[in-house]
Amino acid sequence: MNKFIIIGHHSSHFLNVERLLQQHGLNSANKSKREQLTPVEITTVLRKVCSQQENTPTILPVTINKPQIAIKGNRNKRRKKQKITPVVAVTGSNNQLKINPIWNGLFLDLMLSNLDQDMWGWADSNAIEVLNYWAELDPEIKFIFVYDHPSNIFLHSSVEQALSLDANEIDNKLQQWQHYNQKMLALFNQYKSRSVLLCGQQMLDEVNSAVEKVANTLSAPLSLEQQYNVMNVEDNTEQKQNSALEKFVVNNILQGYKEVANVYEELQNNATLPYLTLEEQNSAALSAWKDLIKQKSDLDSQKYTIKKNKDRIAELISSTTELSERLNTAQNSFSSQKANLELKNHQLQDDLDHSRKNSQELSRQLGNIQEQTTRITTEKEKIAKELQQIKEKNHLLQKELAEDNKELLEQVHILQQELEHYFEENQKLKQKPLLFGAPERVKQQLNYQLGAKMIENSRSLFGWLKMPFSLSHIQREYKMHKKYNQQQENLPKLEEYQDYVQSEKVKGHLSYQLGELYLKNNILGFLVKLPNVVKGFRKNKK
Repeated sequence: MNKFIIIGHHSSHFLNVERLLQQHGLNSANKSKREQLTPVEITTVLRKVCSQQENTPTILPVTINKPQIAIKGNRNKRRKKQKITPVVAVTGSNNQLKINPIWNGLFLDLMLSNLDQDMWGWADSNAIEVLNYWAELDPEIKFIFVYDHPSNIFLHSSVEQALSLDANEIDNKLQQWQHYNQKMLALFNQYKSRSVLLCGQQMLDEVNSAVEKVANTLSAPLSLEQQYNVMNVEDNTEQKQNSALEKFVVNNILQGYKEVANVYEELQNNATLPYLTLEEQNSAALSAWKDLIKQKSDLDSQKYTIKKNKDRIAELISSTTELSERLNTAQNSFSSQKANLELKNHQLQDDLDHSRKNSQELSRQLGNIQEQTTRITTEKEKIAKELQQIKEKNHLLQKELAEDNKELLEQVHILQQELEHYFEENQKLKQKPLLFGAPERVKQQLNYQLGAKMIENSRSLFGWLKMPFSLSHIQREYKMHKKYNQQQENLPKLEEYQDYVQSEKVKGHLSYQLGELYLKNNILGFLVKLPNVVKGFRKNKK
């Protein structure tokens, strides 16, 4: 089983790296079997437990639960707005939270839910604080450390975040980036045999070679062919790409932070997959100047477009005025037609009133006729109902007479059967003697003796120890008395005994059931089915 944790600063492409690896065969981690916690939530629980035992640490903003969006290839990358959550700041090169072993059950629960997955993992920026904990619990777990250029802190910020920046906030962000990546580099060197250090931007630029590099270094069965499209490409109008001018300005800001540059250089030198610069730094200023000219040209083009739109609006206003005049003319014509229609409507209303009066008179006459018809129909129904009642009484009397005759015949038939049965029973009693002792015969059978011996020996530890020998002894005695058992075969059937019902109850005893189970199964099958037999006996007993 291959397990991976992908770790990176929130400004890096560590979430995009996770989705890229999922394209090539990496499965997402299932929630833990019992607590239903994701690995990220388990890390949050562990950090929360440790924070209650220590002083309140510095807070780092870290992105979680929001996917990054990237375009594969050598073009500029874009990402969606991301939700920010606090992360505990590191104070040294490799400080780790100390986790009480009582919380190891969360890890085991997570492993159980992912047993059926050959290759799975998750991305978590906060996992860097408890990475030693994961590494010690599972020596086979592997780590993918992701870094990117510190300029991403500014280039991937929203407009509101960028406008709210000041000198102190820039210092804090870069110091946090520096501390985080120093700690990540130290952990990479500590677990170098089972980890890789990747530049996220380089992995997105050269997907196939990067995936092959990760697969070879970590001996991971990653597919070199894309399985499904995870990274969606959205409309370019949703979020603008980083221009050369933006990059030039940000790089000028970073020139005053030599320690940050040194950390990035050290990451590049130690990286399994470093970033390969595709453009000369000397052309950065020229590219920025060209970008500025292009923006100016775009602004002039927008001004021209606005002027054309104003002219178009003036034309639309003129057209609207003409349409308004036409509408007034149409309304006047409509008023005249409405008056004519109202006059015709009054005339039709008078005709309708006259017709309604005639209709009411006809309705009154029709009502009288219907009353007479209803009275005649009622009398007819009454006569028919009385006739039907007479027929029903006659039918009921005939039915009762037939049922009485039938019952008398059935009683005579039953009486005759009982007399015949008593006669046959009397003849059987005269021919055969009464037999008793069926329960004792059942108790003499081998299966009952074996079951009784099991119950007797189960009452003490010594009895349990000698139980195999006791059962073997009973079987040997049964074979020695085989001649006696052959004589028993000549005895009458148990059904012929007067106390046969009692013998069936004996077969329901636990002794008989245990012996029967022991004879019909080998020792393994006996032990597997034994609990069910005892449970069924107790249930029936209740």
